[in-house]
Amino acid sequence: MGDVAKTLVGAIGTLSIGPWVAAGGAGTLVDMGFTVEGQDVTDQIEHFDLEIDQAQGIVRSIPIKKSVSLKVALAEADLAKLQTILGQPAGNMIGTAPAVSLEVGREAEGYFQVQFTSPGPPSTGGAKVTRTWTMWRCSLKRDAMPLKKNGITKIGVTITVLEDLSIVAANKGTFYKITEALAS
Repeated sequence: MGDVAKTLVGAIGTLSIGPWVAAGGAGTLVDMGFTVEGQDVTDQIEHFDLEIDQAQGIVRSIPIKKSVSLKVALAEADLAKLQTILGQPAGNMIGTAPAVSLEVGREAEGYFQVQFTSPGPPSTGGAKVTRTWTMWRCSLKRDAMPLKKNGITKIGVTITVLEDLSIVAANKGTFYKITEALAS
């Protein structure tokens, strides 16, 4: 029988993004603020199904491709967050608050490290647990940014998690890792 106490309810606690660091190193991450509409982590594996003449069915199913993504909408649509999501260099932010401009130019190839927290299942003693997801090497794609008089302006982001081949431990967390610890 299942344990209803281990069902998880809740959204991202914090979402942080920073420049990618090779070999799974600790990046300098910036809190991206509040999110809306929840988030979706998709982890898909494509298989090659081997069929042979001597059998009626598939005899092997070999994983050949993995794709991981995170979809999230940022509720804080300030220029600093938009600058990160659009992959614009620091020099493209001109002026000082409150008179600031973001000059949007071509994006260069660049990668990011992404980390977010979410509720984890309670510990054996019932204490709250935080689950931390660290996605090593990611590309960011901005989705639509609706500007409506009767709705929140949000920055939709699709984060594609790439395999980080700089992590040398064979088959160990080259896409992401999930850790759990007692909530503070």
